[in-house]
Amino acid sequence: MLAMVYLHEYVLDPTWINPAQIEFIEQSTEDVHVWIARMVSGKMVKVSEAELAHITGQNAAE
Repeated sequence: MLAMVYLHEYVLDPTWINPAQIEFIEQSTEDVHVWIARMVSGKMVKVSEAELAHITGQNAAE
């Protein structure tokens, strides 16, 4: 089971996400240091490079 990832840099209310619930991640066209994750629920969340590294590290450990 994947650990939850704590998002805090780009969200108003810090939140936890489940990496297994991410449909895809793409780089922002406005800022190369920001990534956009689309959740299976349809929700879009901004992810920092550090958070992305944590997410991909979690996914790679699967």
